[in-house]
Amino acid sequence: MTQDPAKTNGTNASDAIVVLEHVHKWFGDLHVLDDVGLSVALGETVVLIGPSGAGKSTLIRCVNRLERHDSGHIRVCGREMTDASKDVQEIRRETGMVFQQFNLFQNMTVLENVTYAQRAILNRSKEQAEAVALGQLERVGTRDLSGKYPAQLSGGEQQRVAMARALAMDPKVMLFDEPTSALDPETTGGVLDVMAALSAEDMTMIVVSHEMSFARSAAHRVGFMADGRILEIAPPGDLFTNPREQRTRHFLDQIV
Repeated sequence: MTQDPAKTNGTNASDAIVVLEHVHKWFGDLHVLDDVGLSVALGETVVLIGPSGAGKSTLIRCVNRLERHDSGHIRVCGREMTDASKDVQEIRRETGMVFQQFNLFQNMTVLENVTYAQRAILNRSKEQAEAVALGQLERVGTRDLSGKYPAQLSGGEQQRVAMARALAMDPKVMLFDEPTSALDPETTGGVLDVMAALSAEDMTMIVVSHEMSFARSAAHRVGFMADGRILEIAPPGDLFTNPREQRTRHFLDQIV
């Protein structure tokens, strides 16, 4: 069952900050995204769950054009994401992304990691960039680590620094691709706490995650993906307690 791309559980495409309509993506013969439709409202947190290989990570990578979709439409902040668009780089500035791996520069301190893109892309002065960086590091609970190097940090601390780096670019949308999958249980909680706080602050977020407790507590809507499709999407209270699709029920029975 493919979601109606124009209206998904009360979110009208005309009011949404991120819109996917009839999106298809192939890797060779593999149909990774199959007629995907999704609308995400300003200030909304949508969590995508589902089995490995469902297309969840590919979907959010297509949102900021790290992957090309083959057909259909993706609009971010009202602008189309296509190769021909002159706005792609500008749109990417408005979509912060946090990956499974932290991708920090190992030869830079935490502060330098968070200021580098601000200075290179946003043309902020050193003083401006450092002020923003320290504010965002405080926001994610790592300000006291600003003088350390990534190798001196735990995985959870590195991921929170990566989040501060993305937030320092003043994004309108945050994309998270399994941000806790590389972390041990002891450090996962700190990352999820920061993400929950961002959701509570009405940051627009699309999150790919296997953390069902986070999906239940922080998401406005949870989408279940399988075989390249969003089979259903609903508020967490509905999806976890009364899923419509047999495939969703089977998945939840295995992990919840």
